[in-house]
Amino acid sequence: MPSSKRLFDVVIASVLLFCLWPLIAGLALLILFLDRHAPLFAAQRMRGLDAPFSMWKLRTMRGCDDGLPTGGTKAALITPLGRVLRRWHLDELPQLWNVLVGDMSIVGPRPPTRRMVEAFHSDFAKVLSCRPGVTGLGTVMLATEERGAMRSAANHETLERIYVENILPCKLKIEAHYAAHQSFGLDVWILLKTARLILFMHSRKDGQGRSKWDANVAGL
Repeated sequence: MPSSKRLFDVVIASVLLFCLWPLIAGLALLILFLDRHAPLFAAQRMRGLDAPFSMWKLRTMRGCDDGLPTGGTKAALITPLGRVLRRWHLDELPQLWNVLVGDMSIVGPRPPTRRMVEAFHSDFAKVLSCRPGVTGLGTVMLATEERGAMRSAANHETLERIYVENILPCKLKIEAHYAAHQSFGLDVWILLKTARLILFMHSRKDGQGRSKWDANVAGL
């Protein structure tokens, strides 16, 4: 990681944690009071081909984390408060700590599970050449398509098949492009796109998913 990007990450994460810790603490207490569950959980993710770490999140659903997007019958496990947290991506705020300690970057490929890395080892070798991020190019480019495709899953097996066959290959190609062409300007564009998605995504029509990655559609 370039020293300038690491400095940017540390400054932004420090400022946001300083400003937002009362909100994070308040949400944690609300989860504890309403859902009777530990408010924080550590999702096991990879920041290298053999470098696992604990990615922190506010708990939004019942059951264990399998690393797959939420859709189909799995969506029923989301708590009422969890739906609100997910709508505004507030459940991701604890990942600022991961950024501060160096596990993640503000912008980079979303960290995968070990099982996905083992299944797509050569592809992730390119993607994980840069530090995983809280938000990334694949996330913003396929946000509506992924949400629409996952919603159609009738069960866990269908959810995994749709993700592995349709969504993940597209993401890997987009994230490999990011790893090869990352720049400060591209990071700023991703952050602006992320903010726009958080504010307006739910007012847009879901995409139908793409079986093949299209560089023109991705804006690259």
